[in-house]
Amino acid sequence: MNIRQVSLKFMPITFLSLAAGSIATPARADHLNFTLYNDSSYPIQALYIKAARSDNWGPDILGRDILGVGNSTRITFPGQSPSSPCVYDIDAVLADNSHSSGRFNLCKVDAVNVR
Repeated sequence: MNIRQVSLKFMPITFLSLAAGSIATPARADHLNFTLYNDSSYPIQALYIKAARSDNWGPDILGRDILGVGNSTRITFPGQSPSSPCVYDIDAVLADNSHSSGRFNLCKVDAVNVR
């Protein structure tokens, strides 16, 4: 399974906090926010995100929540600034313990689909 990128917007909010690095400098202060869609056959039980230049994954963004099949959630980065990095690695852990992961330029995509 792979995560792939599309350009869409909407749905509920989940909060996320990440350390900054640098890759691009977009003009908007909300340039990293995206909608995560679960188009896989299994619920997403954990979601990890890290700046592409980082060796350390952040905490499980979903916490105790599970993103069901066919559902979506809005991922936001509080405290981001126009100088926040654009490129992030995303790793979704599915209920069957498989992983769906990829690298995304969040300055250029509004949504990530887990398939």
